[in-house]
Amino acid sequence: AKGYQADVTRETAALEVSKKIVRSQLPNIESKTWWLVRDNFRGQAYNMKANMRAIIKVQSDPAKAQKAYNTFWSEVNSLDLACVKKELDLAKKEYQDVLDALTAWENAV
Repeated sequence: AKGYQADVTRETAALEVSKKIVRSQLPNIESKTWWLVRDNFRGQAYNMKANMRAIIKVQSDPAKAQKAYNTFWSEVNSLDLACVKKELDLAKKEYQDVLDALTAWENAV
C-alpha cells in the first residue's frame, strides 16, 4: 500500500459533498433557521476538517494551504456565533466570509 497517503481521491470526493452543503446555507440564514445552519455545519465539520487536512498534506506548499484552512475554520466559528446571536445581517456577512475563505482555500490547494 505504498503511497496511500498521496492518494486523496476519496477525500476530494467527500469534500465536494461537504462544500455543496456549506454553499447551500443562504436560504436557511435568510429564513432565520439558525439551528439548521449550525446543525449542517456541525454535521460536516469533522469529515470536512479531516478531508481538508489530508489534501493539505499532499500540496507543494502545505503552509499556504494550512493558513487558508485556519482562516476558513475561523470564519465558520464566527458564523456559528452569529447564528447563536440570531443576528441576520451579521450572519449574512459572516456567511459571505465563509464562502470567500473556502474559495481562498480552494485556490491555495
